[in-house]
Amino acid sequence: MTIPRLRLDDLYYMTAHIYSNQNSDRHVSQTFSHFVEVCGMLAIHDRNKRREGFEFADAICKALGWFFPLMSKLRVRSIEEMIFRKFPYVCPYCRKEPHNDAICKAVRGAKPTVDHEALRTEYERNWHRRPATLNEWQKMFQDIYPRSTEDRGRSSLGLLEELGELAEAIRVYERHPKYFIGEAADVFSYLMGLANEHSIRLLMREDKEFSIEEEYINRYWGLCAQCGYRVCICPPIPESTVGRMAKELGVEPGEALFLVDDSEMYSRGKSVADQVFSSLASLPTPPYRFPFDRGEANSILMFQMIDLAEKISEKDPVQAKHLLRHAYEIGKHSAIAGSILRKEVIEKVIKPLEDKWPEVAPTVAETLKIELPQPTIESKSRLARPLRVLLVFANPIDSRRLELDSEERSIREAVRLSRYRDCIELTTMLAATTDDLRRKLLDSSFDLLHFSGHGSPEGAIFADLNRMSVTVKIEALRKLVAEYRDIKCVLLNSCFSLKDINESLCDFTIGMTALVGDSAAIAFATGFYDALGAGFPYPRAIKEGQIAVGLKNLSLPLKILTKEEFID
Repeated sequence: MTIPRLRLDDLYYMTAHIYSNQNSDRHVSQTFSHFVEVCGMLAIHDRNKRREGFEFADAICKALGWFFPLMSKLRVRSIEEMIFRKFPYVCPYCRKEPHNDAICKAVRGAKPTVDHEALRTEYERNWHRRPATLNEWQKMFQDIYPRSTEDRGRSSLGLLEELGELAEAIRVYERHPKYFIGEAADVFSYLMGLANEHSIRLLMREDKEFSIEEEYINRYWGLCAQCGYRVCICPPIPESTVGRMAKELGVEPGEALFLVDDSEMYSRGKSVADQVFSSLASLPTPPYRFPFDRGEANSILMFQMIDLAEKISEKDPVQAKHLLRHAYEIGKHSAIAGSILRKEVIEKVIKPLEDKWPEVAPTVAETLKIELPQPTIESKSRLARPLRVLLVFANPIDSRRLELDSEERSIREAVRLSRYRDCIELTTMLAATTDDLRRKLLDSSFDLLHFSGHGSPEGAIFADLNRMSVTVKIEALRKLVAEYRDIKCVLLNSCFSLKDINESLCDFTIGMTALVGDSAAIAFATGFYDALGAGFPYPRAIKEGQIAVGLKNLSLPLKILTKEEFID
């Protein structure tokens, strides 16, 4: 067989095309988690672990087979340019080929990141040396970071570290994409490092040459090797992959290993948190790393100090005044969530409190021994249970492609930017089947059920196990929702979903009476969740969704049903 000469970008685009439909229905976190899953298979390289019918070549090719769709999901235009930008035929830190370990350690210890200007100069100077084929890229990394027979765990441990850094880069990608480029290139470099180590070992042990390029094309030859289609139509969880890595544990009938209702987790967790936080008063020194400079933690700790001051005011009025003064300082220094603890806060609040606490603590501890338990945190903060939202997306392969990933991203962005973002819990189901939905409702409790996908006057269109269209009548959904009293709102963001329906499925049912475009559906969802995140009830959220649609000069055939009446 003659292997065509393909550039690295050719392999990238080919693989992304094969799995384009599959990838479109997945959230980026799902694609990344699957990439991490297959990277775990690379452990056979250093552990000499045997798997029947599975070798290192299978593992490294499968890792690349998921690395490419991940890059596609994050809209990388050129894999070659991305990698060469970080590794322009030199080490990005010492800028040597091969890299100089002594210089590298000195550079990394002195600066928090690479010298971007110097690295770009190398990028432009060495552009003519840029590798083409996958084998040539493997050779470039061998030239920069030579491997030998003595290397044990070097690439495996490096890959593990870089996967963690890539996870962080993907998490902040929408706001800070600059981190992703470098970390993705680092991950690729360690995949090539593993390939180089394997090449050397194979040559030494069996006198065989290893061509990662040939191995890859033999497994990805223009179509999916599992289903045989040029664009993969494999089910979301193929039977052949179940138990491939994870090993099952027998579960006997009657064993209650999982919670049926997450309210138990919430109530028990809150009770323990109250106890832990209340124990602050008995500590020899306060936990100065506690983030009391932000959010509700700030007010809770301030009330705690006031309570303690009141309790010891008669026994030790001097220390009580100190506590009140600290409570005042704590209240003044409230910061936004996720910010870095400011130096002035440490100097003005934390350090004085830490220094004074040994004098205050004995009086507090003595007082608390003879008094009733302190009020719980709930009496101070009045925290409400989060709004639990289930986002159900379905786009069968035999239907027109919808921008469901854009809708989900817009919803999450709306919640993330909202004032009460911590009070909304989003759970997403992609490429959902009716069984997926039914089991999810059995497993967890939700307040809002949001379906997005195709619809018809007969009902909502889900995907079956083969990802083909199946219509679910609204009356069937009504019976399903009726079993779950927590569901107060159902949003059917799909065409014709409420065309002939005049009776609400629960307290609020929102749907469409005619065709609806992707842009209008996304605009409504964005406005709807903006309002929920701002703390408004469903009627105001619905109105905000309509306002968002109108401001974009779009139209939406919206219908709103309640238990008492319906509104066109």
